[in-house]
Amino acid sequence: MALLIVDINDNWDECDAIFSALKLRVPAVLVLNKVDRTNKERIAEAEAYFSTKPYVKKNGGYIGVNGY
Repeated sequence: MALLIVDINDNWDECDAIFSALKLRVPAVLVLNKVDRTNKERIAEAEAYFSTKPYVKKNGGYIGVNGY
């Protein structure tokens, strides 16, 4: 299992490029970190952005939220 952690304030395109380059062949869990430093709209945007990515969908990945 792979644990992918994203700081909610990071550049999501850069994170996506790194995660995509890993070419994971195992299930992945994506954690949105530091959500206590942003608003619910930004969290929803991040969930929508990453939920379309192949390392989340193909690997049965889950998006978790950390920081509440």
